[in-house]
Amino acid sequence: MEHKYLALPWGSRVVSEDGWSGRLQGAYLAPRSGQFTHVLVKRGVFGRPQQAKLDNAHQEGDGTLILPAHKEDNAAPARGSVPFTAKTLVHCSGGGSLHFRGLVLDRQRQLLEYILVGAQGDARAIPMSQVDKLASGSPSVALSQADIETLPIFRPDAEANHNAAAALEKADPTEDVFAAVQVQVVDGTAYLTGNVRLPIHKEDAEKAVASAKGVLNIQSAVAADWDLSISIAEALAENGLMRQGLVTVKSSLGRIRLSGHLATQDLVDTAVAVAAGVAGVRSVAHDIQVRPM
Repeated sequence: MEHKYLALPWGSRVVSEDGWSGRLQGAYLAPRSGQFTHVLVKRGVFGRPQQAKLDNAHQEGDGTLILPAHKEDNAAPARGSVPFTAKTLVHCSGGGSLHFRGLVLDRQRQLLEYILVGAQGDARAIPMSQVDKLASGSPSVALSQADIETLPIFRPDAEANHNAAAALEKADPTEDVFAAVQVQVVDGTAYLTGNVRLPIHKEDAEKAVASAKGVLNIQSAVAADWDLSISIAEALAENGLMRQGLVTVKSSLGRIRLSGHLATQDLVDTAVAVAAGVAGVRSVAHDIQVRPM
């Protein structure tokens, strides 16, 4: 799954294809385009922070930012660019402020998706839709500090993925309810796939993963056996198969068993194909008998 975002929390590791490495200290916004064009990187323990171009950068799963080699004359941001560092304050609705802790960008457009804020400890991810006055260098958010404390906590994808898997495991001490559920975190979004027995189990899996540090959003394609049985029965009816006999459907963690009778072998084959085409089905077996009407 291709990464769409660049996550830039201050203090994270930066590696350049020119051969140097360091720690991220800040980023520069071009006010007219709204793009973040450059980053500020401290090389070594005693090195001074230096500017580096962000174009064509990519990121590893552990959060390490990889910068391509650039000519020195392209290293400086354009005149009028706005710097953001750990000293930047984000003003909250109702008073008070929090420190700017980093940002998350759309990788291709280099436009802001989230800002990361926090006084200490965990950094919270605030969507761009809640951020005002960014180009002024003194941003504000339409949220109180109490509201911000309820927002998701940012973590690199590798850590978020580990946390999501651990949350699923903790929510299933019997190792039976979520045994056929898989989770993968990409760009802070947890993608859930697999099968469970009951719709309530699907909701429980989503809640467990949503609570994991580093999960900003959830996209779930988990299929419950109850829902699958209904969906398959509806698909068989829509294809006119129920007028040619009787087919019953049973699902066990996405493994489908069709029983009953149909008028011809072609109809049996069609029933199997229709069932296999329903999202969430893992396999289809049948003991449908051919019984001419």
